[in-house]
Amino acid sequence: MSRLSRLLLAVCALSLAPAAHAQWSSASVFTDDGVEIGVEPRVFGVFALLNDAGFDKETVFGPAPLERPRYSSTREKLRANVGRSSNKPTLDLIEANPGTIEQYIEAALQLGPAPRFDAAAATSPLAKALAPALREWFNEEGGSSLLRNANAEVKDTQKRLLPIIDKAIKGVGAIVRLGDVSEQLLDDAGAQGRVALMLNELDAHGTRTVHVVGDTTGVFVGPFRGEGDEHAAIDAVVFAYANTLVVGEVNKLEMKGTLADGHDKTSASVKKAYQTSKDWGRALLACAVSRQVLARAAACPGLAGDVESDAALALIAPRLNDFAPTTALFSAALPDLLAAPPPPPAPEPVAPPEEPKGKGKNKK
Repeated sequence: MSRLSRLLLAVCALSLAPAAHAQWSSASVFTDDGVEIGVEPRVFGVFALLNDAGFDKETVFGPAPLERPRYSSTREKLRANVGRSSNKPTLDLIEANPGTIEQYIEAALQLGPAPRFDAAAATSPLAKALAPALREWFNEEGGSSLLRNANAEVKDTQKRLLPIIDKAIKGVGAIVRLGDVSEQLLDDAGAQGRVALMLNELDAHGTRTVHVVGDTTGVFVGPFRGEGDEHAAIDAVVFAYANTLVVGEVNKLEMKGTLADGHDKTSASVKKAYQTSKDWGRALLACAVSRQVLARAAACPGLAGDVESDAALALIAPRLNDFAPTTALFSAALPDLLAAPPPPPAPEPVAPPEEPKGKGKNKK
């Protein structure tokens, strides 16, 4: 089959395929490359119910001696009036389904979108228990109005973050060059999934978790305490987006004999986050690209504090810096970017010690 015929088939298949990347919120804003910034309704609903039931985790406090938690304005207003006549049903649900906050987020993300919160595709008992509670709160107890208020209160944050993230995402695309559209269709390249930054004003300040649902990587962040929290959120989004671009190319690469062989020497926490050398190599590349684009030591999930990862990133950084200004495709540069570290220099030969004068001679 000719290249033109293959391209036409690929374009037809693409045009007939259903939309694969559904947005999580109707009030979201998007970068030019499709990164979403907004409030996730299912997670907002879960945190509304948890706050009503007594969830009071916080990292910012008022002055002594009382040191009261200082919640975000959205959270303060919701805690004063969540809309429910009684929190007993939520307390009963929590008692019957103990779990971490992360598990509650993951369960919520198994449900269909508001207002139905359909549990047909849910696999966890917690998700199935949450569905009717969320549906009742959202549709009958004023939850939809509280969500609209929350969407309105994050507009300024969305407006501030959008150009910053958009610029960074464009920078990632400029480095991870995958070729034109026809080459991406024919070679099965291009972004593998999408990324969403979800602002959760009902959580504690400075929190940050990452959840992967289908082909979407969601970065969930609590209210920002300052520039550090904002940078950490942007770092996580840029890393996640870089990963969607490099993963397809890395999957085609034979890792044996590359820098990724160092996976065996990484810490237990790195091995837990990245179970294979290919996973680790992909994360290293995404991290290096993020740091190149952001021009700072961006935090990279699962790699922080690991000696082997730091050493590998130190090797990749100058290689990526040399590659970035070129016009070569990323796939062509991968073998050089992930080349094994050079062997240590051979030790200098040591001259044998001189024998003391007169040693071994017979005395006359």
